Amino acid sequence: MKPIADFEAILTKVVTMIDGPRIYLDLQEHETGILAKLAELKYGDKFLHVVIYDEDEFMKEVENK
Repeated sequence: MKPIADFEAILTKVVTMIDGPRIYLDLQEHETGILAKLAELKYGDKFLHVVIYDEDEFMKEVENK
């Protein structure tokens, strides 16, 4: 299965709202294409599956393959 988007981000804020939690991400400046893709997904009512890895552990795993 090919991912729709694959990018690095920093979680900057988590807010609890009455209608559910909100998360805020900081993307790298060159990731403007990802922003457009996320906006497209939002208006297309797509369900996202988010997986979060520790960067150091992820890089070790990638290097071992």
